[in-house]
Amino acid sequence: MFGINHDFSSENAPLDPLALRGRAPTPTDRVAHLEPDVVNKNDSEEWQLECWRRWPSPANWPAILDIYEAAAFLRVSHWTLRRAAVTGRDGRAALSHQRIGSAIRFRRADLEKFGLVQDRHPRVSAL
Repeated sequence: MFGINHDFSSENAPLDPLALRGRAPTPTDRVAHLEPDVVNKNDSEEWQLECWRRWPSPANWPAILDIYEAAAFLRVSHWTLRRAAVTGRDGRAALSHQRIGSAIRFRRADLEKFGLVQDRHPRVSAL
């Protein structure tokens, strides 16, 4: 209808105007913003198991953890912790945290209250 192309194959994908910034579009501009986000290596199960190898018991973990270490400690995705750290209408979050710039830090004691998930991954000693 009126020349609008709704075919989103790689050669007809819509352009990301922020990626162009005053230059002519290239073929890679058409697909770059359509590709899924690259998985962060700190959010992988292998990295989480490596953290548990480094600190085999909960008492060995540092007192302050970043979001990826906290996710490994709880054996959940870092997105779960991001959602738990969102402040609600009452001004409180489901999980106590400190924001330092754009980084989120958690105390191990608060994470233990929030809930350590036992046996979500195979035991480190068995590996």
